[in-house]
Amino acid sequence: MLTQITLQNFKSFGVRQDVPLRPLTVLVGANNSGKSSFMSVSRFIRNVLHLRQDAFDLEGGAEGLVHRPLAGSGEVVVGWTTASGGYESRSALAREDGQIHQEHERLWHRDAGDAWAVHNGVIGFGGPMSIEPPPRVDEAFNGLGWTSRLLRDGIEKFRPFESVWSPVEHSRIVRLEVAALRKDPHVTDVASELREDGGGLPTTLERWRREAKEPKVTGVHEPAIDRTRLEEFKKFLCAAIPEVIDVVVDLTPDLLHRRLYVVQRDGQKFAAPQVSDGVLAIMAMAAHVFSLPPGGVLFIEEPENHVHPLRLRALVDMLRNAVTTRRCQIVLSTHSPVLLNEFRDEPDAVLLFQRTPEGSRVRPLAEIPELQAELEAVPPGELMQAGFFAEAR
Repeated sequence: MLTQITLQNFKSFGVRQDVPLRPLTVLVGANNSGKSSFMSVSRFIRNVLHLRQDAFDLEGGAEGLVHRPLAGSGEVVVGWTTASGGYESRSALAREDGQIHQEHERLWHRDAGDAWAVHNGVIGFGGPMSIEPPPRVDEAFNGLGWTSRLLRDGIEKFRPFESVWSPVEHSRIVRLEVAALRKDPHVTDVASELREDGGGLPTTLERWRREAKEPKVTGVHEPAIDRTRLEEFKKFLCAAIPEVIDVVVDLTPDLLHRRLYVVQRDGQKFAAPQVSDGVLAIMAMAAHVFSLPPGGVLFIEEPENHVHPLRLRALVDMLRNAVTTRRCQIVLSTHSPVLLNEFRDEPDAVLLFQRTPEGSRVRPLAEIPELQAELEAVPPGELMQAGFFAEAR
């Protein structure tokens, strides 16, 4: 689990911010306060780890990644900590070529003695390296490009650090789009992941159905397949939306695409293009949750979009249960007073984002003295509507 994310001169973040995270964390704040910038950290790091050459372009290149004007030391800092260790990268924007160049990279594990400083993918100390993704090498381990060359010192020596990398490696961001949810994927898209916009939901559910029916393999090399998640997914959906009794995936009439259908208690069967936006959004968010491996982190942007307020409690309950039973971590950003009120008794789980001249500033509600009296008397959702969060200093 991620216990903290550190940012400096990254997008809307100027001065260094050490942002604490809980198993279930809620981000609140006005538009342009930095919530989306914070959410994008996971996507950026994951793309770099997978050696995607467009990792920087997807975030707007150096122009989009670096806070202007540079604050503090002028370094771009991206890092995180877990219960077992952490990682931090310090980079600089070179004046001559306008590119981001990494100056120092630190990876540490609390049980491995002294911290390891990593340069050019080799344990030890050396000169600066470019933060541009290195070429793929044969000894790549779990897709972690920055650490691939560490294997020359042996996998066992690196293995303790898996617990540091794993939460970020198995993270994903959710920004749902109705058009993507209604699209029928081609039958050849059998292995594609559920996308952040919700695209590929029929393919994902069909894959789960097949996995549940595959004969169970025994022995040392048994595949790590969650064969119960389709059943759990349907159970949640029927509880959250009582008029729904089943969800199925079938071929379209042209036999070239897969289409999602929702079956109601009255026997009616509706295809995705006829299903309400809210039902599709709830299904996609649940599918993302059940797609996460243990220890994974899910960043969900504004889960209240398209969802009726009465359904939000069922959604939050599902997320709480997933954190406990599936051992995953979830971060939400919201503008919904109804959703925020579900965390009335957990002010330390709610992070307030505010934009200042020095960049985004983040604090747990429990650590803002000016709000404590109001929080004891009024639910946080009402304070949001009244503008108290914007006024806090």
